[in-house]
Amino acid sequence: MNVSQRSLFLSSREQSSIFSAGSLVWAKMEGHPWWPCMIVPQPLTGQQMRGRDQRLHVHFFDEPPTRGWVNTKYIKEYQGSDSADAKSGGVFFSGKPVIRKAMELADVAMKDSPEQRLKMSMCMDPSDEEEEDEEDMEVDKSTVSDAEMSEEEVEEKAKLSRRSSRAAAEKGQKPKRRRIVVASDSDDSGEEFKPDQAGGSSDEDDEERVSNGAEEEEREPETEPDSPVKPVKRTRPSEKPANQSSGANGKNGGPTVWDHEKLEWLQDGKRKDAQHRCQSDENYDPTTLYVPEDFHNRTMPGMRRWWQLKSEMFDTVLFYKVGKFYELYHMDAVIGVNELGLTIMKGTWAHSGFPEIGFGRFSDVLVQKGYKVARVEQTETPEMMEARCKTMARPTKFDRVVKREVCRIITRGTQTYSVLDGAPSETQSKYLLSIKEKSEEDSAGHGHIYGVCFIDTSVGRFHIGQFLDDRHCSRLRTLVAHYSPAQVLFEKGNPSAETVKIFKAILSSTLQDGLNAGLQFWDAQKTLKVLSEEDYFRESKADDEKASVLPSTLKAMTSECDALSLTPKTGYELALSALGGCMFYLEKCLVDKELLSMGNFEEYVPVDVEMEQAGGASCFFAQTRQRMVLDGVTLANLEILQNSSTGGPEGTLLERLDTCCTPFGKRLKSNGSASFWISKGCLSCRSWSRIAEAIAVLKTENEDGLFPDLSPELKRWDTAFNHQKARTTGVITPKAGFDPEYDQALNGIKDCERGLQEYLVRQKKRLGCKNLSYWGTGRNRYQLEVPDSVFERSVPEEYEVRSTKKGWKRYSTKESERLFSELQSWEDKRDAALKDCMRRLFYNFDKKCKDWQTAVECMAVLAVFQIRL
Repeated sequence: MNVSQRSLFLSSREQSSIFSAGSLVWAKMEGHPWWPCMIVPQPLTGQQMRGRDQRLHVHFFDEPPTRGWVNTKYIKEYQGSDSADAKSGGVFFSGKPVIRKAMELADVAMKDSPEQRLKMSMCMDPSDEEEEDEEDMEVDKSTVSDAEMSEEEVEEKAKLSRRSSRAAAEKGQKPKRRRIVVASDSDDSGEEFKPDQAGGSSDEDDEERVSNGAEEEEREPETEPDSPVKPVKRTRPSEKPANQSSGANGKNGGPTVWDHEKLEWLQDGKRKDAQHRCQSDENYDPTTLYVPEDFHNRTMPGMRRWWQLKSEMFDTVLFYKVGKFYELYHMDAVIGVNELGLTIMKGTWAHSGFPEIGFGRFSDVLVQKGYKVARVEQTETPEMMEARCKTMARPTKFDRVVKREVCRIITRGTQTYSVLDGAPSETQSKYLLSIKEKSEEDSAGHGHIYGVCFIDTSVGRFHIGQFLDDRHCSRLRTLVAHYSPAQVLFEKGNPSAETVKIFKAILSSTLQDGLNAGLQFWDAQKTLKVLSEEDYFRESKADDEKASVLPSTLKAMTSECDALSLTPKTGYELALSALGGCMFYLEKCLVDKELLSMGNFEEYVPVDVEMEQAGGASCFFAQTRQRMVLDGVTLANLEILQNSSTGGPEGTLLERLDTCCTPFGKRLKSNGSASFWISKGCLSCRSWSRIAEAIAVLKTENEDGLFPDLSPELKRWDTAFNHQKARTTGVITPKAGFDPEYDQALNGIKDCERGLQEYLVRQKKRLGCKNLSYWGTGRNRYQLEVPDSVFERSVPEEYEVRSTKKGWKRYSTKESERLFSELQSWEDKRDAALKDCMRRLFYNFDKKCKDWQTAVECMAVLAVFQIRL
């Protein structure tokens, strides 16, 4: 047996062990997320696998449990909820409570043997697929399958099929194309990825672009019953190729070498940045790419825009929105196939994609693996595009494309954990750290002065500080140990050799970005100028007067002699410059206004300096013996906060003491301020006793307390709108009493409708006709419909005929038109209020931001105190 035969034999043995009864697996049905399951025989027939496509019968861990048939291609071994694939950034990760609960049930079953698992209570109800099979059998029991037909009949059937397809081709009919469904579909998505149709409603060039090498498969027959997800044939790469540049080649009908790999100016070693600098140039910018102009002119209009964006952010994966799908092209498509398991489209150019609902999960997987992701959205409708072209003298084919712009860039250090950005169940704070350094000679030798700014983007809290460090960079090491950064920004050519060593040793797994001095990494003066000119801290003083007021922390870092706050205070130049580098990067990622406008700034003081300031200028430790300070080296050697092998909390003292039950409590526990009791542990037994007494008081169930009562405000939000209806429809309709503008519009509509009904009653009496009524829809509503039985001479002169039908005539009057016009005005106000409802809802919620933040911080602190119970 040779090596290939032996590996194939081992692979088949491993596969058979995974597919045995009682095995725990991850299973994925079309249009649904990955779900923990157990392979079980069908309860009625005992059948475990069926069909030519090899579908396995699985038991879904759920409450109540369900079952179904899943293709073996979408079944993977379940290795527990603590495996890397099930954690944040993994293929199977999900923050949904139902899936987290299913993982808990699977973990419990994992402790039992396969024989014991099969004794669990199973679902006996037929699955959806079995119900459909039963219905098909009832409709037509006489249908003969291919397996029951003779070989001659099957061959004759195939010949007829080929003849019909040739006849259609001779008549000029286009072959119908099969819908291709992304293998790694997003959660709860019933959409199918159709690259040839996804953007048909928004781009004229989509058809041309897709025909640029993408071969189309035959679609399922149109007689197939409509359903959200249709059975299709598809192939998915079983393993991630080692070579990322061409790893997806040759799969799913793909070529050996993609089109983008044939471009000479894109080859490694021959690339240039946007300023035409070669890779050998020391000033080469790897984040940009030079694309020749003649290549732009030869490219299809839609793809031309993609290359323009790619040339500006060559180090970023572009999720390019087309219709209801995000598409990945060329080198980005290869990354999508290798890292996300997406299906590559046929053709000579790399092309893959997924439905729009999967953006959050797919982007998070790439970000956790160290990639940068840009979300490109359509910012213009086809109607707006046509109107724009009409204003141009000679619009070209490149102008007749709807505009698309980058709406967000996501990196490890800039995740805000919004609806489309990361999972809120993340338990680790991820800091974006900006560093500015200046060498300083002291009595002990060579020293350093550091200006730092680090931000937790999940809560928008900035920490800014400047400090003198020794030649070993002890304070900087302690800083990165207490506040472990996910991404580091620095000025190119600025860090000293000692600082670079820290970057390579302690922060080797951290994303590091060098910014150009002045242009990208601002100095202190430019930082203060931008803060004063932008609307980050605008506060209303009067109806028409607004003023920009710096937060108190930033105000204290400016010179007292400068009333405009445009001059940095001595000792804060590097700190404000570090803030400038951070501001530039947040602006690049399009989250600067979102985070800076919160005005949440704190001054960072090194822990040893903080202790000295608290105890006095003299020998602090010798006099007070209150606390010890564990520096970065000690924390690393003792593995207090992170282990030395993976950099995670496994096996550390922090994990041993961790009993937090909330994600925000875990985040507070793990960051520098909440690990205070560990990294700056108290040395006084009396202090520990007082802490224990305070916790004992907190554990008492006394309802009386000196804390604010948030019940009225919580009740107000609970009754503001129908939460369940909003989740189902995606539209928030406020209830009465919550939105004054919406309530006013509803009252106006009721008054107008009442006036119209009263007018109708008066007209009935006037004409003496009880059958008189209103008729019409939309803009033609409230026409008076009068039967022909009413004599024409009885109809008043102000009645104007609008339309007729057999036996009836429809009229309008100036009064009815006035009432209807007023009604339309109120309806427009109602619709406008509904459109703006979401913004006003969050605006009203943000008014109580301090209260919500204080309440959550109190709960987080209590969760952290659980480590001392």
